[in-house]
Amino acid sequence: MGLNIHYSFKLNSGGAELAREKIMALRQSALDLPFAEVGELVEFQVEAGELDLGEGAARLFRDRSDPQYWIRANANRGIFHDRYHFSIPARQAIYFQVWPGEGCETAFFGLAMYPETIVRQVGDRLEEIDTNINGWCWFDLCKTQYASNPHYGGLEHFLKCHLLIIKMLDEARQLGIVENVADDGTYWGQRDTEALINALEEHNALVAAIVGQLGDALDRVGQGQAQAPIASYPNFEYLEAKGSMHLKDNESESAEKQ
Repeated sequence: MGLNIHYSFKLNSGGAELAREKIMALRQSALDLPFAEVGELVEFQVEAGELDLGEGAARLFRDRSDPQYWIRANANRGIFHDRYHFSIPARQAIYFQVWPGEGCETAFFGLAMYPETIVRQVGDRLEEIDTNINGWCWFDLCKTQYASNPHYGGLEHFLKCHLLIIKMLDEARQLGIVENVADDGTYWGQRDTEALINALEEHNALVAAIVGQLGDALDRVGQGQAQAPIASYPNFEYLEAKGSMHLKDNESESAEKQ
């Protein structure tokens, strides 16, 4: 929930050397931009057999106290199979992270290779699952919405953070590795700052209304208040009222159509 930028990368041909070259070039672009932080280049490779169930997999991919867990987890891909969701670890990955600033999520950019099949528990049985993930690719998202918190600089800070991620995706497109981008703020396709601001205002209001409703429900059953970044906005009550009105209008329109 919230205003995110979803993106996927794909390297249509070439091996690890070309993948590394592309990601190193993208990281250099990040170093030339005003990010709050740009991480080091991370690269790892795991033997195929260690990706299946077993002691090795438990050590590498389930022990959250192991720093290597988080290095590998950043490259995981999710798939659905037989109504179950599985996290598919990369067998090789090259990536780095950037942080635009306060309130904005960290974004990860990279390329990774995944196993063609993997053994997982499906219901009461072990099953070999086709991952259907081919070649060097990457998928991630970055939530920029809460960079708009007035405590961090409000709209100006949000625009800086959101457009920094867009700039990185522009650079990735120049490198020929962008497969798809879905921008909840509509800026990627429209390049319209006013439309982006309108999308932000709508998301803030709707999220505030939902958080407010959840908070009321929790309060009625004595479970405290809902915890969410939007609740720390100094104008939360205004946003909540605006969003609630919008939700009521949508309910009325739906009722009329029925």
